[in-house]
Amino acid sequence: MANIKAHLFGNRDLAPNTFIGGVGATTVTSASDLATKLNVLESDIKAFVIDGLNVSCNINKPYRVLARAFELDLNITYFINTDENLISIGESNLIVDEFQFFSATNMACLVGLGIQSTGRQSLNVISAEDYYLPNMTLSGLRNFFAGKEYTLYAPLLTIISTATFGGFGGYNYNNSIFYLNVLFQTSGPGGTVEPQVQNIITRGGTVKYILDTTPPNAITDLTVTAITATTAIVNFTAPSSLNGIDYYDVFMDDGSILSKYLKKQKITASGTVITGLISGVTYNVKIRTYSGYGTRSNSFSNIINFTTL
Repeated sequence: MANIKAHLFGNRDLAPNTFIGGVGATTVTSASDLATKLNVLESDIKAFVIDGLNVSCNINKPYRVLARAFELDLNITYFINTDENLISIGESNLIVDEFQFFSATNMACLVGLGIQSTGRQSLNVISAEDYYLPNMTLSGLRNFFAGKEYTLYAPLLTIISTATFGGFGGYNYNNSIFYLNVLFQTSGPGGTVEPQVQNIITRGGTVKYILDTTPPNAITDLTVTAITATTAIVNFTAPSSLNGIDYYDVFMDDGSILSKYLKKQKITASGTVITGLISGVTYNVKIRTYSGYGTRSNSFSNIINFTTL
């Protein structure tokens, strides 16, 4: 691609595992810039590439996003780590504000299965809606700020800030679903619901306490019908699941990194119309299944390729 410029350390063929959108012309214009934000050495960053405004690289060691790394950054659109090397958004600090992505309002996607902790206000006021954090044990103040529909899955979370508004400092959690450790159901004063979790419920959110993390099976017979310029219908047989099925995420991969990791639509049944497609674009559609306790299937469905009219 004409706009690619690369800064390579080591094996040119090393597969990238970290993708950051929108910052290639502003806050991350070199491997050195990125190293200072992630508390690693420049030499730890392999196969660093800027493609237009987007950055990709391989960081083959545990790393964390440091305080104020992307604070007030209106350019960043996603931060995706495809393995478990991103271990923390912050310094596991419940006392000092860290603001890693504070008010990065255009950041629509955060992927990091290895994240174990989030610092105070590190994820406050960003546009991401889905947080699948199976290894997170600690959350600082005001991380999952409301005003939109959230889905948070955090089965190992046991420590949340007890400051005002706590780890879930929102004002409105209508239509949000939090899948949380069952201990929160009785860890409040006198065996009541933990106060910060009660805050979610009081402000309109739904809390489901995780009793089992057995994943559902994946869909195996996905088909796509009734294709138009901007819509299509997905059809499938609901897979088996020990704990039932809460919903499905539909991904419409158009070749961009973001479309591979940011769902296009959340649905609850086969036969649903997927909207917002672009005319003349080829998509690879795949679906992920989520159990009644929020655990996702280990793999996606079969992939179907189609082109809108």
